[in-house]
Amino acid sequence: MADGIDALYAHAGFGVGVRRGRRPAIVVADLTYEFTDPSYPSGADLSEAVEATGSLIKAACAVEIPVIFTTISYTPAEMSVVT
Repeated sequence: MADGIDALYAHAGFGVGVRRGRRPAIVVADLTYEFTDPSYPSGADLSEAVEATGSLIKAACAVEIPVIFTTISYTPAEMSVVT
C-alpha cells in the first residue's frame, strides 16, 4: 500500500521543489469561526493566531501585498450542526 501512496504523491508533485514567484502574497486559510471559536464543534481558542494574522494582513496591505482569503460554505443540513 505504501508504494501506491508514494507513487500517487510523486504523480501529484509532492516532494519536489516549488517555483517561487516574483511577488509575494498571503493566503489566509481556515480562520473561520468554525475553527477559531471554541463554542463550535471543531473550534479551538485561536485568539493569538487570529490576532497575529490580523497584524500580518495590516502590514501586507500597507505595502500592497495581496491578501487572499479562503471561504467555506455549508449545505442547510450542515448548518444545523455547525451553528
